[in-house]
Amino acid sequence: MSTENSGLKCSYYEVRIDNPAHQEKPYVAECSDIMEALNLNCNETAVFKEIWRTANARLGKKKKGNSPLRAAEKIFYSAYRIYRLAGGEKHELRDL
Repeated sequence: MSTENSGLKCSYYEVRIDNPAHQEKPYVAECSDIMEALNLNCNETAVFKEIWRTANARLGKKKKGNSPLRAAEKIFYSAYRIYRLAGGEKHELRDL
């Protein structure tokens, strides 16, 4: 089984912080650690992960099969669900 498609630890979910703002030593941040620490819900998690993967792809850590359009569609869909759950007006997604 390929680690990159297994749900296990993947390079595109890690980022090295070389110049941390409030620590002396560099460290590696892990996407899931941050999501858990912030207690993100499922829609927030989907948006956060897509932004994380899109940004990490620019650093050469790309998830197989991911594209900027696919990422944008996933972000859009999850952000719309956040909007609706917050009381936003209902629209047909195709009209937005």
